[in-house]
Amino acid sequence: MKNPVCVQTKRSLEKPLTSLPTDALRKEAMKLAKVDPGEHSIKQAWQLLCVTVSSFLPQQNFFELFRMHLERCSTTKTEVGRYANTARECSTGQAECIRETHPSNLEILSIIQRHPYQHMLPLSIPVHLKNDSYQVVSFDGSSTVKEFLKTNDENSVYETAPRRGSLYSPMIPVEICDVISKWEQTAKESRSAKKEVNRMMRLTYCSRLYYPVSAASETEKERQLLAYQTMEDIVDGRFPVNRELALELAAVMAQAEYGDYQTGTNKAGKTGPSPNLRVAANKYYPKRYKPVSDDLLKRWPFFGAKLFSAKYKSEELTTVWLAVQDTGISFLDYKTLRVSRRVPLNTVVTFGGIKDDFMLVLRQQGEKDGDCKSEKIILIMTKPKILEIIGLIASYMHQEPVDRSRQTRAVKQGATRCPKYCHLKL
Repeated sequence: MKNPVCVQTKRSLEKPLTSLPTDALRKEAMKLAKVDPGEHSIKQAWQLLCVTVSSFLPQQNFFELFRMHLERCSTTKTEVGRYANTARECSTGQAECIRETHPSNLEILSIIQRHPYQHMLPLSIPVHLKNDSYQVVSFDGSSTVKEFLKTNDENSVYETAPRRGSLYSPMIPVEICDVISKWEQTAKESRSAKKEVNRMMRLTYCSRLYYPVSAASETEKERQLLAYQTMEDIVDGRFPVNRELALELAAVMAQAEYGDYQTGTNKAGKTGPSPNLRVAANKYYPKRYKPVSDDLLKRWPFFGAKLFSAKYKSEELTTVWLAVQDTGISFLDYKTLRVSRRVPLNTVVTFGGIKDDFMLVLRQQGEKDGDCKSEKIILIMTKPKILEIIGLIASYMHQEPVDRSRQTRAVKQGATRCPKYCHLKL
């Protein structure tokens, strides 16, 4: 029978809720602990331990005993021993960092659904490239964003590029697992994600900062990455091309991806166009016509710039494009992409979010010498885009173009390379 005090009470306990003495309770607990729970339950307990160790460790007075227990149980002969070895490796790395959030679904499923001891690191996630390929990057619960980008940089084909990482944080060593966990929590709280239970985060490898002065030292793979990136702008109408140039660019990209054109044969034995032709036309030919050559794309002065859609906070609510690049910020007409105004970065006094809008404060030189005036521009943008444009402008202001030849010599001499390209994308 349930004790009514145990079910619900607001009073403090004045006497024990059971008549059994303390020694008897301790004996019963020891009996329960001695019962063999079975190999499957032990395996689940070690899986749970691997997940918790990736997030937090026991207190210092208990940590030494915990470490000795893991060393005693670690072995490569049994599955439980291999899980113990994985937990020991996770605890060693976790001792040097502090997690901010709880484990993400990615961490839990990676340990439960696969064997983490068969890999160098227990967790992994694909990083997608612009040419529809991807590379798998491994990490653990203690891996910071900087370490994750460095691992991705070492495994990629763009290893000689300068620091351009939108996930790179030089001041705070944020763990990549915390980033994933916070993204999952935000997705759960959003209305759209409630309908999509299996929604996953997608990491895309892309160029974030572009400096024309470094174009001569770009590798072939980096030029290919920029070409694929600019192709997306062409398809979405953010890159001005006429019908003839769009057709030429689509043909060049199709040849680069699928090879030379070959006439195919259907099931009826009749010859016809290759099936890749329709795929290439839908992929590379602009939608408004009905989608690369790197040299052709660089003819546009805003090649490599990031375009943001915004509206002036005024009665007209005029929509414009903001093109952010290393030389400044340009205001483009939304339909024709013609330049209506250019703002050099050295004239920007301050910038940032004001309530739910984006603000630019510019310095203007007056008619008299030394007479400086300021101009405030307020634009309506979504909050994610405001955060993105603030980080991009700050990066261009505080980072200088890197001499690739000097950087290559520094790497050969043992200097630490900084990661560069990774970007979060849903």
